[in-house]
Amino acid sequence: MAKPKNAIVIGGGFYACYLACELAMSGVEVDLYEREPELMARASYLNQARVHGGYHYPRHTPTALRSRVNYPRFVGEFSDCINKEFQHIYAIARHNSKVSSKQFHHFMTKIGSPLEKISKEHMKFFDPSTVEEAFYVEECAFDSMKLRATMTERLAHAEVNVYLGAAVEKITEEPRDQFSVTVNGGRSNKKYDLILNCTYADLLNLHFAKRPSVLEYEIAELALVELPPPLQKFGFTLMCGPFFSTLPYPSTPYHSFSHVRYTPHLRWTSVDRVDSTKVLAEYNKQTRFEYMIRDAQKYMPSLIGTRYVKSFFEVKTLLPQNASNDGRPIFFEMDRDQPNFVSILGGKIDNVYDISERIKEEFLT
Repeated sequence: MAKPKNAIVIGGGFYACYLACELAMSGVEVDLYEREPELMARASYLNQARVHGGYHYPRHTPTALRSRVNYPRFVGEFSDCINKEFQHIYAIARHNSKVSSKQFHHFMTKIGSPLEKISKEHMKFFDPSTVEEAFYVEECAFDSMKLRATMTERLAHAEVNVYLGAAVEKITEEPRDQFSVTVNGGRSNKKYDLILNCTYADLLNLHFAKRPSVLEYEIAELALVELPPPLQKFGFTLMCGPFFSTLPYPSTPYHSFSHVRYTPHLRWTSVDRVDSTKVLAEYNKQTRFEYMIRDAQKYMPSLIGTRYVKSFFEVKTLLPQNASNDGRPIFFEMDRDQPNFVSILGGKIDNVYDISERIKEEFLT
């Protein structure tokens, strides 16, 4: 496939910014359109900010392995945006967990994700009747605000043309395998050789051909909390079936808090053909934090005294085929009728390297 002379990247999240820079640095003229007034203001900011080291996926080997491979690369490349100033602990529930502590330890050792049984002192954070075992792990968090500043600088350096407050509403196929777009109600005169659709929450609403794929969406609540003083220099993740997690949220002085049962609010699929941004805007955003913390205290009584601050609500996009095994493979779909129209979704921030390699393979070599 011939290398494109110019390209449009739709979306202003981390993936869109990173891939736009990659294209531009290879000599492609790139325009990036983002409907929000600033970059990385939606899912790239309103998430748990976890840089995955493989520990989250003991039931999906490919995802765990890719996380382990990509983790040091991401931490190294974005070292100025990384918070390592906390000790992360993964705990395994004693009952109803889909993996035992022995299985968890064996799997992580096998893929090279370092872990160590925690001290007796720190085991006191947990209720031994509900928690089988816990481990220190190597996993950090990223500061979304610092990452935004870094990507803004990179886009400028790569001479990517960035248009904010610019909603791409329609894509039109032109002669010679090119495309034009309608932005904020007006048809652009510019023609593009390549389109990367990185719109995440509205990924499959923006197209011109029939698509067999189905994606699932949910409105997800991420609470911000102030942990009791003995817990503030830690991050905690309880696995695997019963699940909650609380991690330092690097762009604030607080911790994030999420829960497998109460973080998801409203669910729908791409078959419903709705505007996810509109659904989110109209949703009655009532926190479920009281339910989250009550359940979490069954496993960590030390969470008593946690102070709720506020909640973020954002649309989360998922591949339905991975609902049963927690896998987070990349979604890279080249349109059946026009392969230079590509829809991209990555479930984790470090997936960007796998997608970048695919872009180079398909369009830049």
